Amino acid sequence: MTSETHETERTELIQTIEDFLKPALHALEPEPATGVRGRPRILPAVALWAGILVCVVRGFSSQLELWRLLNAKGLWDFPRFGVSDDAIYTRLQHLDRDTFKRLFAQVTQLVRQRLPPQPNYLGQLASFATGVYALDGTTLDKVCKHLPSLRKRSEEVILPGKLAAVFDLRAQVWRTVEFVADAQQNDKVAARTLLTGLEAGSLLLADLGYFAFEWFDDLTRQGFFWVSRLRAKTSFEVIHRLYAAPGVSDAIVWLGKYRADRAA
Repeated sequence: MTSETHETERTELIQTIEDFLKPALHALEPEPATGVRGRPRILPAVALWAGILVCVVRGFSSQLELWRLLNAKGLWDFPRFGVSDDAIYTRLQHLDRDTFKRLFAQVTQLVRQRLPPQPNYLGQLASFATGVYALDGTTLDKVCKHLPSLRKRSEEVILPGKLAAVFDLRAQVWRTVEFVADAQQNDKVAARTLLTGLEAGSLLLADLGYFAFEWFDDLTRQGFFWVSRLRAKTSFEVIHRLYAAPGVSDAIVWLGKYRADRAA
């Protein structure tokens, strides 16, 4: 693939995403009233949110690009907003996580409403399960040298937090994304919150960050199915082997070879 072909495909993909975002964002619920008297904000919330999402889609890497988009270049059919770059920075600084959670929830709902019928292979994926979801966590980027006040602390690893998420594999959309302030927190701590609202009988997939006998027992007690990779050196006792071939083994086992550390 040539660089020109790659760039053309990238441009077409970005245009497709933005064509969806335009009506979706215009359909969002208005920003709740602040209760502060005075003239209305020059930059409405829907334009700010649209600008943020478009900056993400286009791969912009700074808040200055957001200001240029809204002030100079112009975004879609919005007017150009006569606000300073400092006004944009201040506005972003005072947007709390609940604002973005509300935006995420509303856009996700709109995405689900516009989804085409599920392809057969996705609709039939693990047909015994009421839903199929992947759980995962991701640590946010280091910020050691990004701010002047932090540049002298380059010997430390400063992390702003992490995200814990649930992805709906059948619908191919995110279901839940939660912010976790402690970047070092074990994934299994937030995992229990991620289960809220998931249908009993769902199949859950997760990586080794979620491997623990107690966690598996909790899932089973709550009526979930689950699939996990096997952590190295995990002991188990084979009860009945269903199939065996080079590199493949299908068996019913007890996790934990000894009763003292066996899963329920």
